[in-house]
Amino acid sequence: LYAEQGAYNAFEEAVYSLPESELTVERLNRLYHDISLEYGIISEGDDDYGGKSWIDVYHFFSNPYYIVSYIVAADPAYQIFRLELENPGDGVSAFLALADRSWDDTYLETIENIGLDASFTSDKAAGIIGSLNDYFMQ
Repeated sequence: LYAEQGAYNAFEEAVYSLPESELTVERLNRLYHDISLEYGIISEGDDDYGGKSWIDVYHFFSNPYYIVSYIVAADPAYQIFRLELENPGDGVSAFLALADRSWDDTYLETIENIGLDASFTSDKAAGIIGSLNDYFMQ
């Protein structure tokens, strides 16, 4: 999720920074291919579909910059996962508190009310990715 959504975000930022004269299908395909390769979404030699699959991402057309919400929303899920690993039952309790939340609370209020850290920084994201990598590569 972090790699894929990070790549999507990088693609959006790159596309929106292009001058109108460079907004061609060929340019966008190449840009998406290069970013996907950099983020590990595709492999070397995946030139056909890998460079063209940006067209399948509905949010690029309907909700620009919506992609980042997936990463921010994944953070509480990761925190619940870590709680459960560190002390079995704590993650389940946090999840049940989340399920029983007040629908009047904002996203940040909800996260804070169940005892999770609502801040989100690039350092935190890097730590999450490193931690998940360590966990799944053991």
